[in-house]
Amino acid sequence: MWLSDSNRGRTSESIQEKSYIDMERETDRESSGDQTDESTVDVILSDLLEPWPQVDGFWKKSLTNAYFRMANTSGIAVRDHGTSMDLCDGVLAFAIDVLKPGGSLICKFYQGAEDSEMQKRFAKVFTRVKRGKPEASRKESKEGYFIATNKKPNVTHQLIARTAS
Repeated sequence: MWLSDSNRGRTSESIQEKSYIDMERETDRESSGDQTDESTVDVILSDLLEPWPQVDGFWKKSLTNAYFRMANTSGIAVRDHGTSMDLCDGVLAFAIDVLKPGGSLICKFYQGAEDSEMQKRFAKVFTRVKRGKPEASRKESKEGYFIATNKKPNVTHQLIARTAS
């Protein structure tokens, strides 16, 4: 139930009393007898990008506040592609754990040598996988998105495990 824990990731100083909205939700769940698994979600949207490494500004507490380290691409195509594939791999593993059967996922990636293989891995978990590029993205940009719909039931991590070659 870690997705439904509204205090997850918060320091003890920032935890406050339950809001009236949280209390209302609990009351509604109890009265309706809803016993659904709250650890699953319908949609995952991933627009991840690796933050720049921290080289200064440690006084800003930027290790815990990545806002101070937000970055664009590095400009090194191989690095940006490799990093995006690692992030897509993590998002796919996350989707296996928390996405409901029939759920959907959108995941940003940077085009390169491994994206076709990653699309095949997504296809093992989802019924339909296609690629998309937003109209707002520049033509020369290597940015793209995997759009995966209808997650298959009973998918395990072993299905997408990479084999040593």
